[in-house]
Amino acid sequence: MSDGDNYYLKINDYYRIQAMREWEQSGISFMYNENAYSTIKDRFTDNVDDVINQIGGDEYSVEDKKSALNFFLYGNTNLGNNAKYKSFTDIPVDLSLQCINAFEDTFIVDEDSLSKAFSNASENIREEMEVKIPYVQDDLIN
Repeated sequence: MSDGDNYYLKINDYYRIQAMREWEQSGISFMYNENAYSTIKDRFTDNVDDVINQIGGDEYSVEDKKSALNFFLYGNTNLGNNAKYKSFTDIPVDLSLQCINAFEDTFIVDEDSLSKAFSNASENIREEMEVKIPYVQDDLIN
């Protein structure tokens, strides 16, 4: 959506909101199977310093960049109380976008993109939360 020169995203899908909460808590592990997550995590460990140097120039400290990347991968639950970022809203928008691009370009190579993995995860949440109501025939109600 566009508002003049500003762009914003409106999330009003309950299941996507639940998926965002899950991502905040447990990181991207809920979006990928164990093997894919392990591969992403290994790439992260091997390349995080290179990616930190590519993000945001001098606008953000190394600690800010590393904290944001760690938040995206591990979530706030796995980082403990010392984590700088506890929510997506705590991370500056431009730093957040750069981190997402870094994941897409460096850490998530052979696996589904973050957007596809997120969509699949929110659809899984939808399926898990849907209530199945049995069909009742009209003549049984009378």
